[in-house]
Amino acid sequence: MKNNEQHPQPFWSGFSLGLVSGSVIMYMIATKRGRETLRKLLDHSETLETNIEHILEALQKNTLLDKEDD
Repeated sequence: MKNNEQHPQPFWSGFSLGLVSGSVIMYMIATKRGRETLRKLLDHSETLETNIEHILEALQKNTLLDKEDD
C-alpha cells in the first residue's frame, strides 16, 4: 500500500510569513495610528538600551564585589 502523508510545502509557509510581515509593515507606515505605535516602540527601545547598560554595570560591580569577598 502507498503511504500518502501530507508534508507542508515551504512555499506556502514562506508566502504566508511574507504576507503577514508585509501587512504589519504597511500598517505601521500607512496609518496614523500605526506610525504612532511605531514611534512609541522606537522610544521604548531606546530606554531599554540604557536600562540594559545600567543592568550590565550593576552585574559587573556585583561580580567584582563577590570576587573580593572570596
